[in-house]
Amino acid sequence: MLDAGSFYDTLMIAAGNNNMPDILHKDFQSGFQFQKMIEEGRVVINRNRLPGDLKGDSLTEALSKNVIALDSLFDEQGYVVANVNRAAGLSGRIEKVVSTFDRSGRLFYEVQFL
Repeated sequence: MLDAGSFYDTLMIAAGNNNMPDILHKDFQSGFQFQKMIEEGRVVINRNRLPGDLKGDSLTEALSKNVIALDSLFDEQGYVVANVNRAAGLSGRIEKVVSTFDRSGRLFYEVQFL
């Protein structure tokens, strides 16, 4: 898995000239928050909101062919742990990153794609 610095660098390279820096700096107010997001695996996607061409992609992290589903943690169904390496490579498709909280009030970051 990429560390936060490598994740950021990969996002910027893959993003080209889009608004990725604005998205990241708006949604993560500090470098610490960004670092913590990566280290603690709190990058999620909602499979129900993925564009059709990404639904079977390696974007969803799989361990022993079982997707790490987080349905029991969130009020809304479809959340899974995101593969940050793949998400970084798809940065040109990232529409936004939004803060979302699980039922216990823990902060996660949902990556939403175009």
